[in-house]
Amino acid sequence: MEVTKVINKSKNTHKVLLFAAVLASVLFIGHCATFHHGYNMKGSILKQKGNEYYICIGTKDGAKEGQVYNVYSYHERRTDADTSNYLQREYIGAIKITRIVFEHYAKAVLVSGRAGMHDIVELK
Repeated sequence: MEVTKVINKSKNTHKVLLFAAVLASVLFIGHCATFHHGYNMKGSILKQKGNEYYICIGTKDGAKEGQVYNVYSYHERRTDADTSNYLQREYIGAIKITRIVFEHYAKAVLVSGRAGMHDIVELK
């Protein structure tokens, strides 16, 4: 009887440790994603209205009025090779934040080149 109790207790301990390890992994991965986004200051253009652009970078990401962002477009590479690197990144212009809209969004204007919906913006 005592041996059975010890075995059951050991199984429960392993389950608790496994759960804790999985939870810690999920929290760490979430933290890494925030760290990467916050320090690389990368986002995308969500909407264009005339010369104004709404981007998905805000105060939560460290965005400030006056910051200038490079604009990149991604295009499919034309290649016969079977490769996982099938997108080509192309610099197409720059935008400048004129107003922070919410903690996750900002309004910007075109400074040079061109920009469009779904293009990627990255802090210079």
